[in-house]
Amino acid sequence: AYLRRVFPEAPGIAATEVIPIPGGRSKKTFFVTLSAAGPLPRELVIRQDYALKYAGTKIVDEYGPLSTLAQRGLPVPKPLHLEREPSELGPPFMFVNRLSGKPPGTYFSTAVPCPGAFRELATMLARLHQVAPESLGFAAPAAGTDSLLGLIEQYRRKWRDNATRSSPVVDYAYAWAARECARSPGSSAFVHGDAGPYNLLVEADRLRAILDWEFGHVGDPAEDLGVARIYAESCMPWAEFMDIYLRAGGRPVSEERIRLGMLTQFLKGTTLVAASGRNFKEGGTSEFIKGANAFTGLRLIELRIAQLLRRFGAA
Repeated sequence: AYLRRVFPEAPGIAATEVIPIPGGRSKKTFFVTLSAAGPLPRELVIRQDYALKYAGTKIVDEYGPLSTLAQRGLPVPKPLHLEREPSELGPPFMFVNRLSGKPPGTYFSTAVPCPGAFRELATMLARLHQVAPESLGFAAPAAGTDSLLGLIEQYRRKWRDNATRSSPVVDYAYAWAARECARSPGSSAFVHGDAGPYNLLVEADRLRAILDWEFGHVGDPAEDLGVARIYAESCMPWAEFMDIYLRAGGRPVSEERIRLGMLTQFLKGTTLVAASGRNFKEGGTSEFIKGANAFTGLRLIELRIAQLLRRFGAA
């Protein structure tokens, strides 16, 4: 009914198969197969906001930058349609084209070694960090602003506002990260903010696409490099990754900032599980995955934070 209302030029359009994809923490995802598709491809993906009392990122903010990046030829899903308002299908969502490949890992590890894909990721991140933020609808940060410190402080506020239980490990990590930011200056660029293996599509050790751009923002390139390092080191030397990144046009980033990017990946995770837990506890959602993720996810994140702090000589 929705498809026929929005695409009247295809009066026979119908969804013949709708498959919910498990694992989504910030967005719902569905694979959809259409018949008599008209202007749409036969296979597409729905990416949809959750209906939450304490809302996270919004699909409407993701659609524009993703459209521009697709036009520039970066390996991203091509946006096809945006529904800005709640509809008979629920909260706002977008259609994107369905691409081949599978994620080679999870938030906590790379399950399938794919050094070729990570080499291509290094090149892709260098290209992304050269895109002018203004062309994506973002203002450049004010001179002298440390965007990574700002992000850490933003995450710390979200953690404190939403956490349903205390964590000395998490609180210590926030304090250490904020202090370390002052030791090494950063730079700014448009960043993906979450380019781990769970957001990559890989096929035959080739990078087909980077998914889920809801965390895209003007930040420190160390954010993306830190996330990449957590997972790339399992299948290739980090020095090789950085050499590819620099030869593709990426700017030098200090080791200290990349370490902060690694830690910030899991500090971000604390805000997501805290918000999930609060939504579930207060009845903002009945999604079981939100409650379960808050319980088990935080403990796993605390372990990873502790491991990184020991590795950096901070604990």
